[in-house]
Amino acid sequence: DYVQFEFPQPIAARSLVIVPGGGGGARGELQASEDGVTFRKVCDIWVGDPNLLRCPWSTNFEPATGRVFRLAFVRGGNRSSRVNFAEIRLGAGFRISNYGLKAGYDRGSPGPDTRDIPDAEVAIDRSTIVDLTSQTDAEGRLQWNAPPGDWTVIRFGRTPTGKDNHPAEEEGRGLEVDKLSREASQALWAGMLDDVIAKAGPLAGRSLKQILIDSYEVDCQNWTPRFREEFEKRRGYDPLPYLPAMTGRVVHSLAVSERFLWDVRRTIADLYADNYWGYFAERCHAHGMEMGTEPYGNGNFDDLTAGGLADVPMTEFWAGSGGDPNGGKLASSIAHTQGRRFVGAESFTASDTNGKWQNHPYLLKPLGDVMWASGVSRFIFHRYAHQPWVDLKPGMTMGPWGFHCERTVTWWEPGRAWMKYIARSQYLLQEGRFVGDLLYFAGEGSPGSLPGRGGLRPVPPEGYDYDGCDARTLLSRVSVKDGRLVLPDGMNYAVLVLQGSDKMTPEVLNKMAELVRGGATVIGPKPERSPSLTGY
Repeated sequence: DYVQFEFPQPIAARSLVIVPGGGGGARGELQASEDGVTFRKVCDIWVGDPNLLRCPWSTNFEPATGRVFRLAFVRGGNRSSRVNFAEIRLGAGFRISNYGLKAGYDRGSPGPDTRDIPDAEVAIDRSTIVDLTSQTDAEGRLQWNAPPGDWTVIRFGRTPTGKDNHPAEEEGRGLEVDKLSREASQALWAGMLDDVIAKAGPLAGRSLKQILIDSYEVDCQNWTPRFREEFEKRRGYDPLPYLPAMTGRVVHSLAVSERFLWDVRRTIADLYADNYWGYFAERCHAHGMEMGTEPYGNGNFDDLTAGGLADVPMTEFWAGSGGDPNGGKLASSIAHTQGRRFVGAESFTASDTNGKWQNHPYLLKPLGDVMWASGVSRFIFHRYAHQPWVDLKPGMTMGPWGFHCERTVTWWEPGRAWMKYIARSQYLLQEGRFVGDLLYFAGEGSPGSLPGRGGLRPVPPEGYDYDGCDARTLLSRVSVKDGRLVLPDGMNYAVLVLQGSDKMTPEVLNKMAELVRGGATVIGPKPERSPSLTGY
Protein backbone atom coordinates (compact mmCIF):
# COMPACT_ATOMS: atom_id res chain seq x y z
CA ASP A 1 0.00 0.00 0.00
CA TYR A 2 1.32 3.44 -0.83
CA VAL A 3 0.50 7.09 -1.36
CA GLN A 4 2.29 8.61 -4.35
CA PHE A 5 3.18 12.19 -5.32
CA GLU A 6 4.11 12.95 -8.94
CA PHE A 7 5.53 16.26 -10.16
CA PRO A 8 6.09 17.63 -13.68
CA GLN A 9 9.74 18.28 -12.87
CA PRO A 10 12.07 16.85 -10.21
CA ILE A 11 11.92 18.58 -6.82
CA ALA A 12 14.19 18.52 -3.77
CA ALA A 13 12.42 17.44 -0.57
CA ARG A 14 13.85 17.74 2.91
CA SER A 15 11.02 17.03 5.36
CA LEU A 16 7.85 15.04 5.81
CA VAL A 17 4.90 15.80 8.09
CA ILE A 18 1.98 13.38 8.52
CA VAL A 19 -1.18 14.23 10.45
CA PRO A 20 -3.06 11.00 11.20
CA GLY A 21 -6.74 10.86 10.39
CA GLY A 22 -7.77 7.80 12.39
CA GLY A 23 -7.36 4.06 12.46
CA GLY A 24 -4.27 2.32 13.77
CA GLY A 25 -0.57 3.02 13.45
CA ALA A 26 1.48 2.61 10.29
CA ARG A 27 5.09 1.74 9.52
CA GLY A 28 6.87 2.11 6.22
CA GLU A 29 9.31 4.26 4.30
CA LEU A 30 9.50 7.32 2.07
CA GLN A 31 10.86 6.49 -1.36
CA ALA A 32 11.99 8.66 -4.29
CA SER A 33 12.22 7.95 -8.01
CA GLU A 34 13.15 9.76 -11.20
CA ASP A 35 11.00 7.63 -13.50
CA GLY A 36 8.23 6.25 -11.25
CA VAL A 37 9.54 2.71 -11.79
CA THR A 38 12.75 2.39 -9.82
CA PHE A 39 12.54 3.71 -6.26
CA ARG A 40 15.16 4.30 -3.60
CA LYS A 41 14.61 4.61 0.14
CA VAL A 42 14.81 8.10 1.63
CA CYS A 43 13.83 7.49 5.27
CA ASP A 44 11.74 5.32 7.57
CA ILE A 45 8.17 6.27 8.47
CA TRP A 46 6.39 5.50 11.70
CA VAL A 47 3.01 7.00 12.54
CA GLY A 48 1.46 5.89 15.83
CA ASP A 49 -2.18 5.54 16.79
CA PRO A 50 -3.74 9.01 16.55
CA ASN A 51 -4.74 10.74 19.76
CA LEU A 52 -7.48 13.31 20.26
CA LEU A 53 -5.33 16.19 18.97
CA ARG A 54 -4.13 14.24 15.91
CA CYS A 55 -0.52 14.78 16.91
CA PRO A 56 1.54 15.38 13.76
CA TRP A 57 4.50 13.11 13.06
CA SER A 58 7.47 14.75 11.40
CA THR A 59 10.95 13.94 10.24
CA ASN A 60 13.70 15.59 8.25
CA PHE A 61 16.39 14.08 6.08
CA GLU A 62 19.20 14.98 3.73
CA PRO A 63 17.69 16.71 0.68
CA ALA A 64 16.39 14.06 -1.73
CA THR A 65 15.62 14.82 -5.38
CA GLY A 66 12.97 13.04 -7.42
CA ARG A 67 10.05 13.51 -9.74
CA VAL A 68 7.99 10.84 -7.93
CA PHE A 69 7.81 10.35 -4.16
CA ARG A 70 6.04 7.42 -2.55
CA LEU A 71 4.99 6.70 1.04
CA ALA A 72 5.00 2.91 1.14
CA PHE A 73 3.36 1.27 4.16
CA VAL A 74 3.77 -2.21 5.54
CA ARG A 75 0.63 -4.09 6.45
CA GLY A 76 0.68 -5.40 10.02
CA GLY A 77 -2.68 -7.14 10.19
CA ASN A 78 -6.26 -6.02 9.81
CA ARG A 79 -5.82 -3.02 12.08
CA SER A 80 -3.12 -1.38 9.98
CA SER A 81 -5.23 -1.78 6.85
CA ARG A 82 -7.59 0.87 8.28
CA VAL A 83 -4.90 3.55 8.56
CA ASN A 84 -5.86 6.91 7.09
CA PHE A 85 -4.36 10.37 7.10
CA ALA A 86 -5.69 13.89 7.50
CA GLU A 87 -2.64 15.59 5.96
CA ILE A 88 0.63 14.61 4.28
CA ARG A 89 3.11 17.42 3.67
CA LEU A 90 6.28 16.77 1.70
CA GLY A 91 8.36 19.90 1.94
CA ALA A 92 11.55 21.51 0.79
CA GLY A 93 11.96 23.24 4.15
CA PHE A 94 13.38 21.77 7.35
CA ARG A 95 10.98 20.64 10.08
CA ILE A 96 11.95 19.67 13.64
CA SER A 97 11.68 15.91 14.08
CA ASN A 98 8.73 14.85 16.25
CA TYR A 99 7.69 18.47 16.72
CA GLY A 100 4.12 17.34 17.52
CA LEU A 101 5.26 15.55 20.66
CA LYS A 102 7.69 18.33 21.50
CA ALA A 103 4.94 20.96 21.20
CA GLY A 104 2.62 19.07 23.54
CA TYR A 105 0.13 17.60 21.08
CA ASP A 106 0.54 14.21 22.75
CA ARG A 107 2.12 12.71 25.85
CA GLY A 108 5.77 12.18 25.11
CA SER A 109 9.14 13.80 25.63
CA PRO A 110 11.51 12.77 22.82
CA GLY A 111 15.08 13.90 23.11
CA PRO A 112 16.24 16.93 21.15
CA ASP A 113 17.71 16.66 17.67
CA THR A 114 21.42 17.19 18.30
CA ARG A 115 22.69 16.68 14.74
CA ASP A 116 25.18 19.18 13.36
CA ILE A 117 22.82 20.97 10.98
CA PRO A 118 23.88 24.37 9.55
CA ASP A 119 21.54 26.83 11.22
CA ALA A 120 22.01 29.30 8.38
CA GLU A 121 20.27 26.82 6.05
CA VAL A 122 17.29 25.91 8.23
CA ALA A 123 16.73 28.64 10.81
CA ILE A 124 14.48 31.71 10.78
CA ASP A 125 16.30 34.84 11.88
CA ARG A 126 14.29 35.97 14.87
CA SER A 127 14.75 39.63 13.92
CA THR A 128 12.84 39.02 10.68
CA ILE A 129 9.70 37.75 12.43
CA VAL A 130 6.89 40.31 12.30
CA ASP A 131 3.91 40.22 14.70
CA LEU A 132 0.88 40.98 12.51
CA THR A 133 -1.72 40.86 15.28
CA SER A 134 -2.35 44.59 15.00
CA GLN A 135 -2.81 44.23 11.23
CA THR A 136 -6.02 42.17 11.53
CA ASP A 137 -9.48 43.70 11.51
CA ALA A 138 -12.34 43.07 13.94
CA GLU A 139 -13.29 39.89 12.06
CA GLY A 140 -9.76 38.50 12.13
CA ARG A 141 -8.89 39.18 8.48
CA LEU A 142 -5.34 40.23 7.72
CA GLN A 143 -4.97 43.75 6.29
CA TRP A 144 -1.24 44.08 5.61
CA ASN A 145 0.80 45.72 2.90
CA ALA A 146 3.64 43.25 2.82
CA PRO A 147 7.13 44.60 2.09
CA PRO A 148 8.87 43.17 -0.97
CA GLY A 149 10.17 39.64 -0.59
CA ASP A 150 8.92 36.13 0.11
CA TRP A 151 6.86 35.87 3.30
CA THR A 152 5.35 32.95 5.16
CA VAL A 153 2.25 33.99 7.10
CA ILE A 154 1.39 31.77 10.07
CA ARG A 155 -1.87 32.26 11.92
CA PHE A 156 -1.95 30.97 15.48
CA GLY A 157 -5.23 30.28 17.22
CA ARG A 158 -6.74 28.06 19.84
CA THR A 159 -9.83 25.88 20.01
CA PRO A 160 -11.35 23.41 22.48
CA THR A 161 -10.13 19.86 22.05
CA GLY A 162 -13.77 18.74 21.82
CA LYS A 163 -13.40 16.19 24.60
CA ASP A 164 -16.58 15.62 26.61
CA ASN A 165 -16.79 14.69 30.28
CA HIS A 166 -17.52 11.02 30.82
CA PRO A 167 -19.24 9.06 32.12
CA ALA A 168 -22.08 11.48 32.83
CA GLU A 169 -25.84 11.70 32.67
CA GLU A 170 -27.15 13.45 29.57
CA GLU A 171 -28.09 16.61 31.45
CA GLY A 172 -24.60 16.79 32.96
CA ARG A 173 -22.63 16.17 29.80
CA GLY A 174 -20.46 18.85 28.25
CA LEU A 175 -16.92 19.80 27.34
CA GLU A 176 -14.06 18.91 29.65
CA VAL A 177 -12.68 21.76 31.75
CA ASP A 178 -9.45 23.54 30.75
CA LYS A 179 -6.93 21.87 33.06
CA LEU A 180 -4.31 24.59 32.56
CA SER A 181 -6.55 27.42 33.76
CA ARG A 182 -7.13 28.27 37.40
CA GLU A 183 -10.20 30.27 36.40
CA ALA A 184 -11.65 27.18 34.72
CA SER A 185 -10.97 25.06 37.81
CA GLN A 186 -12.65 27.69 39.95
CA ALA A 187 -15.73 27.58 37.72
CA LEU A 188 -15.81 23.77 37.85
CA TRP A 189 -15.55 23.71 41.64
CA ALA A 190 -18.18 26.44 42.07
CA GLY A 191 -20.57 24.80 39.61
CA MET A 192 -20.49 21.38 41.23
CA LEU A 193 -18.58 20.81 44.44
CA ASP A 194 -19.62 23.96 46.26
CA ASP A 195 -23.20 22.74 45.91
CA VAL A 196 -22.32 19.24 47.14
CA ILE A 197 -20.44 20.63 50.15
CA ALA A 198 -23.24 23.05 50.98
CA LYS A 199 -25.77 20.21 50.97
CA ALA A 200 -23.48 18.12 53.19
CA GLY A 201 -23.45 20.94 55.74
CA PRO A 202 -21.73 19.90 58.99
CA LEU A 203 -20.91 16.49 57.45
CA ALA A 204 -18.34 18.08 55.12
CA GLY A 205 -14.94 17.07 56.44
CA ARG A 206 -16.50 14.28 58.52
CA SER A 207 -18.69 11.88 56.56
CA LEU A 208 -17.77 13.62 53.31
CA LYS A 209 -14.04 13.34 53.82
CA GLN A 210 -12.38 13.18 50.42
CA ILE A 211 -12.62 14.42 46.84
CA LEU A 212 -11.06 12.07 44.30
CA ILE A 213 -9.52 12.99 40.95
CA ASP A 214 -9.61 9.70 39.06
CA SER A 215 -7.05 8.48 36.53
CA TYR A 216 -6.69 11.01 33.72
CA GLU A 217 -8.48 9.82 30.57
CA VAL A 218 -9.28 12.95 28.52
CA ASP A 219 -6.09 13.36 26.44
CA CYS A 220 -3.71 16.27 26.06
CA GLN A 221 -3.85 20.02 25.69
CA ASN A 222 -1.08 22.50 24.97
CA TRP A 223 -2.67 25.94 25.28
CA THR A 224 -4.89 28.03 27.54
CA PRO A 225 -6.01 31.68 27.23
CA ARG A 226 -3.32 32.91 29.63
CA PHE A 227 -0.56 30.61 28.43
CA ARG A 228 1.68 33.41 27.17
CA GLU A 229 1.41 35.27 30.49
CA GLU A 230 1.98 32.10 32.54
CA PHE A 231 4.92 31.06 30.36
CA GLU A 232 6.64 34.41 30.75
CA LYS A 233 6.10 34.36 34.52
CA ARG A 234 7.55 30.86 34.91
CA ARG A 235 10.28 30.80 32.26
CA GLY A 236 11.30 34.47 32.33
CA TYR A 237 10.92 35.32 28.65
CA ASP A 238 8.17 35.98 26.10
CA PRO A 239 7.31 32.88 24.03
CA LEU A 240 5.74 34.85 21.17
CA PRO A 241 8.85 35.20 18.95
CA TYR A 242 9.49 31.46 19.22
CA LEU A 243 5.97 30.20 18.45
CA PRO A 244 6.88 29.09 14.89
CA ALA A 245 8.88 26.30 16.56
CA MET A 246 5.54 24.79 17.65
CA THR A 247 4.87 24.24 13.92
CA GLY A 248 8.22 22.50 13.45
CA ARG A 249 10.08 25.50 12.10
CA VAL A 250 13.51 26.43 13.46
CA VAL A 251 13.80 29.84 15.13
CA HIS A 252 17.33 31.26 15.60
CA SER A 253 18.90 27.78 15.74
CA LEU A 254 17.89 24.15 16.14
CA ALA A 255 19.32 24.07 19.67
CA VAL A 256 17.41 27.20 20.71
CA SER A 257 14.15 25.86 19.23
CA GLU A 258 14.54 22.51 20.99
CA ARG A 259 15.13 24.30 24.30
CA PHE A 260 12.09 26.51 23.75
CA LEU A 261 9.93 23.43 23.12
CA TRP A 262 11.31 21.90 26.33
CA ASP A 263 10.13 25.03 28.13
CA VAL A 264 6.70 24.68 26.50
CA ARG A 265 6.31 21.12 27.83
CA ARG A 266 7.63 22.15 31.24
CA THR A 267 5.12 25.02 31.45
CA ILE A 268 2.21 22.78 30.41
CA ALA A 269 3.04 20.31 33.18
CA ASP A 270 3.46 23.09 35.76
CA LEU A 271 0.04 24.51 34.86
CA TYR A 272 -1.60 21.10 35.17
CA ALA A 273 -0.08 20.72 38.63
CA ASP A 274 -0.77 24.20 39.97
CA ASN A 275 -4.09 25.11 38.38
CA TYR A 276 -5.81 21.72 38.41
CA TRP A 277 -4.49 19.35 41.07
CA GLY A 278 -3.12 22.19 43.16
CA TYR A 279 -6.31 24.21 43.09
CA PHE A 280 -8.44 21.20 44.02
CA ALA A 281 -6.12 20.43 46.94
CA GLU A 282 -6.46 24.02 48.18
CA ARG A 283 -10.25 23.88 48.05
CA CYS A 284 -10.40 20.48 49.75
CA HIS A 285 -8.23 21.69 52.61
CA ALA A 286 -10.29 24.87 52.97
CA HIS A 287 -13.31 22.64 53.72
CA GLY A 288 -11.44 20.26 56.03
CA MET A 289 -11.34 17.48 53.45
CA GLU A 290 -8.61 15.43 51.81
CA MET A 291 -7.82 15.14 48.13
CA GLY A 292 -7.05 11.74 46.65
CA THR A 293 -5.83 11.19 43.12
CA GLU A 294 -4.66 8.59 40.63
CA PRO A 295 -2.03 10.87 39.05
CA TYR A 296 -1.47 9.18 35.71
CA GLY A 297 -3.13 8.68 32.34
CA ASN A 298 -2.99 10.08 28.82
CA GLY A 299 -2.42 13.75 29.66
CA ASN A 300 0.86 15.60 29.20
CA PHE A 301 1.65 16.27 32.87
CA ASP A 302 4.17 14.96 35.42
CA ASP A 303 2.77 12.06 37.45
CA LEU A 304 5.01 12.52 40.50
CA THR A 305 4.32 16.25 40.70
CA ALA A 306 0.56 15.88 40.31
CA GLY A 307 0.41 13.08 42.87
CA GLY A 308 2.59 15.02 45.29
CA LEU A 309 -0.24 17.52 45.76
CA ALA A 310 -2.62 14.84 47.06
CA ASP A 311 -3.24 13.75 50.64
CA VAL A 312 -3.82 10.20 49.40
CA PRO A 313 -1.83 9.28 46.28
CA MET A 314 -3.40 6.29 44.56
CA THR A 315 -3.00 3.61 41.92
CA GLU A 316 -5.39 0.96 40.62
CA PHE A 317 -5.45 -2.75 39.89
CA TRP A 318 -7.91 -5.03 38.17
CA ALA A 319 -9.37 -8.45 38.90
CA GLY A 320 -8.29 -10.94 36.28
CA SER A 321 -4.84 -9.35 35.99
CA GLY A 322 -1.49 -9.78 37.66
CA GLY A 323 -1.80 -6.40 39.35
CA ASP A 324 0.22 -3.28 38.63
CA PRO A 325 3.33 -3.18 40.86
CA ASN A 326 4.69 -0.22 38.86
CA GLY A 327 1.59 1.81 39.71
CA GLY A 328 1.99 0.82 43.34
CA LYS A 329 5.59 1.96 43.31
CA LEU A 330 4.61 5.31 41.75
CA ALA A 331 1.93 5.98 44.38
CA SER A 332 4.06 4.75 47.29
CA SER A 333 7.07 6.80 46.18
CA ILE A 334 4.88 9.89 46.26
CA ALA A 335 3.55 9.00 49.70
CA HIS A 336 6.99 8.23 51.14
CA THR A 337 8.63 11.41 49.85
CA GLN A 338 5.67 13.65 50.78
CA GLY A 339 5.12 12.27 54.28
CA ARG A 340 1.72 10.70 53.49
CA ARG A 341 0.47 7.84 55.63
CA PHE A 342 -1.85 6.21 53.10
CA VAL A 343 -1.09 4.74 49.69
CA GLY A 344 -4.47 4.11 48.14
CA ALA A 345 -5.57 1.85 45.32
CA GLU A 346 -8.77 1.54 43.34
CA SER A 347 -8.92 -2.14 44.13
CA PHE A 348 -10.07 -5.29 42.31
CA THR A 349 -11.77 -3.30 39.54
CA ALA A 350 -13.28 -5.65 36.96
CA SER A 351 -14.47 -5.33 33.40
CA ASP A 352 -17.71 -6.92 32.25
CA THR A 353 -15.82 -10.10 31.29
CA ASN A 354 -13.99 -10.36 34.64
CA GLY A 355 -16.92 -9.29 36.80
CA LYS A 356 -20.31 -10.99 36.55
CA TRP A 357 -20.22 -12.07 40.24
CA GLN A 358 -17.36 -14.44 39.45
CA ASN A 359 -14.89 -13.02 41.99
CA HIS A 360 -14.50 -14.20 45.58
CA PRO A 361 -11.95 -13.82 48.40
CA TYR A 362 -9.95 -16.96 47.57
CA LEU A 363 -9.44 -15.64 44.03
CA LEU A 364 -8.78 -12.02 44.99
CA LYS A 365 -6.51 -12.37 48.02
CA PRO A 366 -3.26 -13.17 46.13
CA LEU A 367 -3.80 -10.16 43.86
CA GLY A 368 -4.24 -7.89 46.86
CA ASP A 369 -1.12 -9.31 48.49
CA VAL A 370 0.92 -8.46 45.39
CA MET A 371 -0.26 -4.87 45.53
CA TRP A 372 0.56 -4.58 49.22
CA ALA A 373 4.08 -5.75 48.36
CA SER A 374 4.30 -2.95 45.76
CA GLY A 375 3.62 -0.30 48.42
CA VAL A 376 -0.18 -0.01 48.60
CA SER A 377 -1.53 0.36 52.13
CA ARG A 378 -5.22 1.16 51.64
CA PHE A 379 -7.71 -0.71 49.46
CA ILE A 380 -10.60 1.33 48.05
CA PHE A 381 -12.97 -1.25 46.63
CA HIS A 382 -14.31 -0.75 43.14
CA ARG A 383 -17.06 -1.16 43.95
CA TYR A 384 -19.89 -1.40 46.53
CA ALA A 385 -23.26 -0.66 44.92
CA HIS A 386 -26.29 0.51 46.88
CA GLN A 387 -28.86 -2.31 47.21
CA PRO A 388 -32.22 -0.77 48.12
CA TRP A 389 -34.25 -4.01 48.12
CA VAL A 390 -34.21 -6.68 50.81
CA ASP A 391 -35.70 -9.43 48.61
CA LEU A 392 -33.78 -9.06 45.31
CA LYS A 393 -30.42 -10.68 44.60
CA PRO A 394 -27.82 -10.21 43.24
CA GLY A 395 -29.24 -6.71 42.83
CA MET A 396 -27.97 -3.45 41.36
CA THR A 397 -24.71 -3.01 39.47
CA MET A 398 -22.72 0.04 38.37
CA GLY A 399 -22.91 -0.85 34.71
CA PRO A 400 -20.16 -3.21 33.51
CA TRP A 401 -17.42 -1.98 35.83
CA GLY A 402 -16.16 -3.26 39.16
CA PHE A 403 -16.00 -6.50 41.10
CA HIS A 404 -19.22 -7.06 43.00
CA CYS A 405 -18.74 -6.39 46.69
CA GLU A 406 -22.06 -5.89 48.52
CA ARG A 407 -24.32 -7.68 50.96
CA THR A 408 -26.11 -9.54 48.14
CA VAL A 409 -23.14 -11.70 47.07
CA THR A 410 -23.17 -15.32 48.18
CA TRP A 411 -19.84 -15.07 50.02
CA TRP A 412 -20.76 -11.97 52.05
CA GLU A 413 -20.91 -13.60 55.49
CA PRO A 414 -18.02 -16.08 55.14
CA GLY A 415 -16.04 -13.27 53.49
CA ARG A 416 -15.90 -11.57 56.88
CA ALA A 417 -12.60 -13.34 57.56
CA TRP A 418 -10.99 -11.78 54.47
CA MET A 419 -12.21 -8.34 55.49
CA LYS A 420 -10.65 -8.76 58.93
CA TYR A 421 -7.41 -9.87 57.31
CA ILE A 422 -7.39 -6.76 55.10
CA ALA A 423 -8.17 -4.44 58.02
CA ARG A 424 -5.43 -5.86 60.25
CA SER A 425 -2.78 -6.02 57.50
CA GLN A 426 -3.45 -2.51 56.28
CA TYR A 427 -3.26 -1.16 59.81
CA LEU A 428 0.24 -2.60 60.12
CA LEU A 429 1.30 -1.30 56.70
CA GLN A 430 0.06 2.18 57.54
CA GLU A 431 1.92 2.30 60.84
CA GLY A 432 5.34 1.36 59.50
CA ARG A 433 7.91 3.39 57.59
CA PHE A 434 9.31 2.22 54.29
CA VAL A 435 13.02 1.39 54.19
CA GLY A 436 14.63 2.29 50.88
CA ASP A 437 18.26 2.42 49.84
CA LEU A 438 18.05 4.48 46.65
CA LEU A 439 16.25 7.68 45.73
CA TYR A 440 15.85 7.99 41.96
CA PHE A 441 15.50 11.52 40.59
CA ALA A 442 12.96 11.30 37.76
CA GLY A 443 14.41 14.35 36.02
CA GLU A 444 13.00 17.70 34.93
CA GLY A 445 11.65 16.93 31.45
CA SER A 446 7.91 16.84 30.90
CA PRO A 447 5.69 14.98 30.66
CA GLY A 448 7.26 12.51 33.03
CA SER A 449 6.67 9.61 35.36
CA LEU A 450 8.58 6.99 37.34
CA PRO A 451 9.55 3.98 35.21
CA GLY A 452 9.12 0.47 36.53
CA ARG A 453 12.12 -1.16 38.15
CA GLY A 454 13.38 -2.55 34.86
CA GLY A 455 13.12 0.86 33.20
CA LEU A 456 15.34 2.65 35.73
CA ARG A 457 18.91 3.46 34.70
CA PRO A 458 20.87 2.00 36.29
CA VAL A 459 18.55 -0.82 37.36
CA PRO A 460 18.54 -1.20 41.17
CA PRO A 461 20.65 -4.17 42.30
CA GLU A 462 18.82 -7.21 43.59
CA GLY A 463 17.93 -6.84 47.25
CA TYR A 464 17.86 -3.04 47.17
CA ASP A 465 14.64 -1.04 47.15
CA TYR A 466 13.99 2.50 46.03
CA ASP A 467 11.66 5.47 45.73
CA GLY A 468 11.43 8.12 43.04
CA CYS A 469 11.06 11.88 43.33
CA ASP A 470 10.47 14.88 41.09
CA ALA A 471 12.31 18.19 40.95
CA ARG A 472 9.92 19.99 43.30
CA THR A 473 10.49 17.39 45.99
CA LEU A 474 14.24 17.40 45.47
CA LEU A 475 14.44 21.17 45.73
CA SER A 476 12.13 21.67 48.71
CA ARG A 477 12.31 18.53 50.86
CA VAL A 478 15.67 16.76 50.46
CA SER A 479 18.70 17.55 52.63
CA VAL A 480 21.72 15.67 54.00
CA LYS A 481 22.44 14.36 57.47
CA ASP A 482 25.34 12.07 58.36
CA GLY A 483 25.87 11.33 54.69
CA ARG A 484 22.31 10.21 54.06
CA LEU A 485 19.57 11.95 52.12
CA VAL A 486 16.83 12.85 54.57
CA LEU A 487 13.30 14.24 54.29
CA PRO A 488 11.36 16.17 56.96
CA ASP A 489 9.10 13.22 57.80
CA GLY A 490 11.88 10.77 58.59
CA MET A 491 12.43 9.04 55.27
CA ASN A 492 16.11 8.63 54.37
CA TYR A 493 18.18 7.06 51.62
CA ALA A 494 21.82 6.17 51.08
CA VAL A 495 22.19 7.26 47.46
CA LEU A 496 20.61 9.72 45.01
CA VAL A 497 20.52 8.29 41.47
CA LEU A 498 20.15 10.45 38.36
CA GLN A 499 18.35 9.04 35.33
CA GLY A 500 21.01 9.16 32.65
CA SER A 501 20.47 12.68 31.28
CA ASP A 502 23.35 15.11 30.82
CA LYS A 503 20.99 18.12 31.00
CA MET A 504 20.05 19.96 34.19
CA THR A 505 18.69 23.41 34.94
CA PRO A 506 20.91 25.72 37.04
CA GLU A 507 18.41 25.58 39.92
CA VAL A 508 18.64 21.79 40.20
CA LEU A 509 22.39 21.84 39.53
CA ASN A 510 22.89 24.17 42.49
CA LYS A 511 20.82 21.81 44.66
CA MET A 512 22.98 18.89 43.58
CA ALA A 513 26.09 20.82 44.48
CA GLU A 514 24.62 21.63 47.89
CA LEU A 515 23.82 17.96 48.55
CA VAL A 516 27.26 16.77 47.46
CA ARG A 517 29.01 19.40 49.58
CA GLY A 518 26.88 18.18 52.49
CA GLY A 519 28.21 14.63 52.07
CA ALA A 520 25.55 13.01 49.87
CA THR A 521 26.41 10.24 47.42
CA VAL A 522 25.07 11.02 43.94
CA ILE A 523 25.32 8.59 41.00
CA GLY A 524 24.76 9.77 37.44
CA PRO A 525 26.28 11.50 34.42
CA LYS A 526 27.88 14.89 34.77
CA PRO A 527 25.47 17.66 33.63
CA GLU A 528 26.72 19.36 30.48
CA ARG A 529 24.04 21.96 29.71
CA SER A 530 20.59 23.24 30.61
CA PRO A 531 17.59 21.87 28.71
CA SER A 532 15.80 25.21 29.13
CA LEU A 533 16.11 28.43 27.15
CA THR A 534 15.75 30.41 30.38
CA GLY A 535 18.90 32.45 30.91
CA TYR A 536 20.19 31.57 27.43
